[in-house]
Amino acid sequence: RAMGEHHFLAKRQTNTTNFHQIADDFANMMEIRVKVDDGVRRFTALADRPAESALLAQFRIEWAEYRQSLDAVLARLNAGDLDSAQAEFDTSTTAVFAVATMIIDDLLDISKADGYAATEKVRSVYGLSLASIVAVLLFAAASVSGAIRWILLNMSKPILRISNAMQRLTA
Repeated sequence: RAMGEHHFLAKRQTNTTNFHQIADDFANMMEIRVKVDDGVRRFTALADRPAESALLAQFRIEWAEYRQSLDAVLARLNAGDLDSAQAEFDTSTTAVFAVATMIIDDLLDISKADGYAATEKVRSVYGLSLASIVAVLLFAAASVSGAIRWILLNMSKPILRISNAMQRLTA
């Protein structure tokens, strides 16, 4: 998302002559660059597969090329060469941005696949834990029933026999 915002601001900057707007856009673009770089750092820390690491390395290269291309476009704009700046932005800068975007899409696809796999694992663990809880509850109910039956057979009946015998003796 941040990359899209950055590209939008860059496009707007190549099409405006309002100096206040250019300054605001440039400041926002610098903030977004920091966000993108921070996101790449965090993603790199989480990357645990060679495919992810390779894509991240490729993205860093493309992102650096995009920034260099954009800096060249901005230098042409500052020099007053609006037509060639616009042409370079529309061709090379946009093309490099598109490649970087495709790489991010590939990384997101990997992350989504990992998320789906994690969801399936969670579902299976949830099902297993639910079955375990039911089994424990059934075992507990059977144990309590068994204990009650044992108490009735081994304690209550002998006490009742003794009580009945005592009542017969007193009668």
